[in-house]
Amino acid sequence: MDTAAEEKRASAALRLKKAQQTAKERAEAMNEYSTEADMRRTKSAKLKALRLAQEAEDLIVSNAEAAKKAAAKKPAAKKTLIKKATVKKPAAKKPAAKKPAVKKAAKAVEE
Repeated sequence: MDTAAEEKRASAALRLKKAQQTAKERAEAMNEYSTEADMRRTKSAKLKALRLAQEAEDLIVSNAEAAKKAAAKKPAAKKTLIKKATVKKPAAKKPAAKKPAVKKAAKAVEE
């Protein structure tokens, strides 16, 4: 009977050793998976930051180009001084001198 008990103990020890080995492999696999996941997250965050920076730069450039186009459409301010138009008041009218023909007609009417 000693051999049967020894076989059971050996079998139990073998199962224990196998379970420990499996647990160790699982822990290593999980550690590797976590490390790779962290690396993926880090890389994704870095790529996202680069993408956002590029989008911001593109937006700035497009706004600058739009401003240049808008400025090109508007006429440039003239550097020469423009004289202001002054409105002259009409001079008081003087009685016009009568023309000789009108004078003659006026005399004939008066006579």
